[in-house]
Amino acid sequence: VVLYWGQGDFGEKRLSYYCDQEGVSIVVIGFVVDFIGGPRKSPILNLSDNCNNVENCIEAAHDIKYCQNKGIKILLSVGGAAGPYHKQNWDPDLFAWWMWNKFLGGTDKTVARPFGDAVLDGVDYDPESVDGLGYDRHIDTLRQLYKTQYPPRDYLITAAPQCPDLDYYPKNAVYNILHPAPKYDAYPDMVFVQFYNNYCSASAHQAKGPTQFNFDVWDKWAQQRTKGKTRIFLGVLGKENHMDTGYVTYEKLTVILDDIRRSTSFGGVMIW
Repeated sequence: VVLYWGQGDFGEKRLSYYCDQEGVSIVVIGFVVDFIGGPRKSPILNLSDNCNNVENCIEAAHDIKYCQNKGIKILLSVGGAAGPYHKQNWDPDLFAWWMWNKFLGGTDKTVARPFGDAVLDGVDYDPESVDGLGYDRHIDTLRQLYKTQYPPRDYLITAAPQCPDLDYYPKNAVYNILHPAPKYDAYPDMVFVQFYNNYCSASAHQAKGPTQFNFDVWDKWAQQRTKGKTRIFLGVLGKENHMDTGYVTYEKLTVILDDIRRSTSFGGVMIW
């Protein structure tokens, strides 16, 4: 099970609480929201009410290590539904350098680290409603930085597209992540597909007959594009709310999982 943390309402508990829940293997912290770039322009972190000083998140730093000691990987997501984002004025390589040194295994002493000496396990990409190319180059650069870690560490690259994203927006940032140029090592290790807020949501699943639920399309993409190396996760809402649509009950989720768990690329469930 994959969980997102950092943008919940006032009822959201500290990170360590979620790492104590049964079955959780990955928690994704959201979000890095501003990454326009420039020599002195550091990526900006937004953790809503979970950290009043995002340059020194002491409690979150402690909890990251706590979770990792339990074998749970902690990722940091770039994007989210709100901006600001870059448009054309960004440097993919520079952004990779910043992410590496600010949140991952980089050691540049001039860079402030919001989580102190806690080292995250990878980066997730959720750049919603963003036009622009260069993500494939950025991810490739970040992967090359991953390889400089000694001793080696198993860092991850993940993405969180919406369920229609394979079909639309050829110049969209998410499309660029899912269809990288062949020269780049940029395919995600895991894809946490948002099967909600769209016609192809999990709520559209039908056990028999035609359905707009399109997990099979994503499974086919993984087989054809990454030779099955990328794992596809079923992303669902953790609770009903007035902002989102497509919520499914536990009983409905069980039926869906029975239908898709035999898919070659199936990786698990993501809960937002």
